[in-house]
Amino acid sequence: MPYVVERKTRKAYKRKLKGQGFCPFLRWLGMESGVTPYVWSNIAKYGTIMNSFEIAKQTLKDWGVKISDERISRLTYKFGLEGLSIRQSKIKALERDRLETGSDFLDKRVIISVDGGRTRVRNYEQINYFNKPLYQGKFNYDKIAQLNLPIGSGAIESLIRQAVNLRLKGNGKFWLESNAEIILHARCQWLSGAWSDFTNSILTWRIYPATS
Repeated sequence: MPYVVERKTRKAYKRKLKGQGFCPFLRWLGMESGVTPYVWSNIAKYGTIMNSFEIAKQTLKDWGVKISDERISRLTYKFGLEGLSIRQSKIKALERDRLETGSDFLDKRVIISVDGGRTRVRNYEQINYFNKPLYQGKFNYDKIAQLNLPIGSGAIESLIRQAVNLRLKGNGKFWLESNAEIILHARCQWLSGAWSDFTNSILTWRIYPATS
């Protein structure tokens, strides 16, 4: 089986590293990280949905998968990064009007809610910030209630707690922005019930790039 090693400069050879190259065929099949696609997707899943990589390690150990925290984090980030790459390709396709349309929201009412957070200090400018939309009819709660649309922020606050707070916030937790985005994007796939589609798109996009 062909094995590819990236050519290094003379300085780069001062320190010998293991696993410098890769097998193109295994990469194409999603097996370049020394695990099968199924195991990789499950490691990434528990690394994403558990409150920490340490808890994910214990859960995987119960399933008979012995793996270190460092490898769980590395495989989880790599899996999620593939997902972000696919998301970015779809955004570019949308901008070019080439994104295939689906029927997920056909004949459904879609509600987009935003949690603006809490304001610690209230002053005139902040109050006026809300008064202006009120005068423009954007806070017409009576009309919204008549349409049977939600006017509270409980749903979005609950989602933020599940998607963000339980995983990304906590004592002693610090994140690189890129890693936080990877975890957040993956957790949203899981919470929305789309993890299987998310996994399939990552594991098949090299095989069927036009359909991922």
